[in-house]
Amino acid sequence: MAALAAGALDAEAMRRAAEAPVQAGPADLEEVAQTLSDAFAVDPLIDWFMRDDARRDAARLGFFRMLVAMGAPQGRIDRPSGGGAAAIWMPFEWLGPTPIVAELRSIPSMLRATGWRRFDRMQAVRLDMDKHH
Repeated sequence: MAALAAGALDAEAMRRAAEAPVQAGPADLEEVAQTLSDAFAVDPLIDWFMRDDARRDAARLGFFRMLVAMGAPQGRIDRPSGGGAAAIWMPFEWLGPTPIVAELRSIPSMLRATGWRRFDRMQAVRLDMDKHH
């Protein structure tokens, strides 16, 4: 029981020491994209659809820049004031069919992220995510 109580105290101390999230501003967006790119560098899903050549790291950063740019104007990006983590929140209303013009505009960004060989994988992920929202 003493170990359990000590563990609870440690969790409480961690909670008290945690930074409250703040909303990222325009000056924070590049750092947020870099933080997310670094955090997902070895993520199995990102690894499955992200290009697998020498441009992979730059492509992953570009992918997260695109997500940050999508979330910044109408969504919300929260992060600790000291950085090191981030969450992109997008309005529920954004879910649903994407207009064909937006789809066509997104193709170059998607191809930079996936390359031709893995483009279909990203499309499969998008379709699955849309299906389960």
